[in-house]
Parts: sequence; structure tokens; C-alpha cells
Amino acid sequence: VYLDNVYLLPYGVTTSPTTEKTSVQPTVNSNPETVAPTTPSSAVTPVPSSSKDPTDAPAASSSTSAPTIPSSKAPTPSFFDGFESGDFSADSWSITGEDSWVVDQTRPYEGSYSAHVKTADIPESQLYSELNLDVSLGAAGFIQFYFFAPISQPFEAFELWVDGQFLTPLTTEEGEWAQAGSILSSGDHTVAWRYSKNPAGAPDAVLQTWPQPDFRLGEAWLDNVKLLGS
Repeated sequence: VYLDNVYLLPYGVTTSPTTEKTSVQPTVNSNPETVAPTTPSSAVTPVPSSSKDPTDAPAASSSTSAPTIPSSKAPTPSFFDGFESGDFSADSWSITGEDSWVVDQTRPYEGSYSAHVKTADIPESQLYSELNLDVSLGAAGFIQFYFFAPISQPFEAFELWVDGQFLTPLTTEEGEWAQAGSILSSGDHTVAWRYSKNPAGAPDAVLQTWPQPDFRLGEAWLDNVKLLGS
């Protein structure tokens, strides 16, 4: 038995193992307007909704190739998708598992559209629907996004994954959108937003009697995904 790298972290802060290849770390951005945090920690920061500013980032490209960050630093996002195309065709998106993710107008963070998934649209317990974004970075970068996820275990789970590694759970309880993100090393990566139905496989009889928190809607929304240079 071997033990190494033991950390004592504040309650609620999560970490996950990383490799030299991916060098992925969830991060906090205490100021939603300033990106490129340097200290790994919890990945979630609540933020208020606002009106979409077309100057906030370049319009999403119609190319289906993975977005690339050049080796030089850039003050504006090299990739941005607020899903204003009304679907997933604007960038290098794909869905694995159940085909439950959609782009609709039910609850955008900004603008008219956001990506949306519901527990009810996943047919069976322990199945998931995963929205994936393939990116290629010439230098280290930062993936930032906004989400609204009034969900609760054991009914469902919403999580951020990078290159097959679990990074952090994503949930909101205060009725507000939250900002989250992760540092990415140079190279090719797959960033994934995984939404699971009853991930622990609790029996239906247990779920039917399990108390539900008042905030739970059993749905999650994703909006304003940005990729920035470090």
C-alpha cells in the first residue's frame, strides 16, 4: 500500500488526479470579469444573469474543426459559443451516451439560447448524456462557462470532465447562474459536461420516498462557453 500527496482542503473543495499529459485543474474565479486564476480550488462561482453583449467575445465560427489557441497570449477569447445559432452546429460539439442535450430558449444566461438537459429525457437510471467540446491549444489556456443546475443526489448529477477525468460536480442551490472553469495544458483536449440520471442506481422505491429539496428542478443549463489564453 502506498500513500502520497495528502492535502487538507476547506469543506466543499474537490480535487481530482491529473497527469503530466493533461495538467487539468478546476479553478475559482472570484471576479467573473477577470479570467486566468492561478490557484487550483473549487471550480464554481455564483454570478447574476445579464444581457448578452455582442462585443464580449468574437462570434462563434461556423467551422467544425476544434478551436485553437495560438502560442501568443490574446486578450479576447479564441473561442466563444453562447448557442445563439440555435443548435450545436456552430463549433466542435458532440454528444455521447444518451442524446438528451438540446439548445433551446427555456433559460438562457444571456441572449436567447442555451444548452439544456433534463433528467426526464434520460430513459433509465445510471445512464448519462454528455456534451463534449474538442479543443486544440498551442499554449496553456482556460475554459470558462456559466451553468444553472438546480439538481440533487440521488436523483441526478451534473459534472465537469476533461480527457476522461472527473474534475468537479456542478450544482446550484440559490436560484442563480454560476461560473466555473478549468486550466488546460497545451495540446488536444475533450471537455465534457456529463449529466447522469440516478448515478448510484438507487431503487425506484427509494427515489419515490426520498425528500426533494425545494430548489430541485431536475434540469441543467449551460451557456457562454469561452476558451482563453493563459
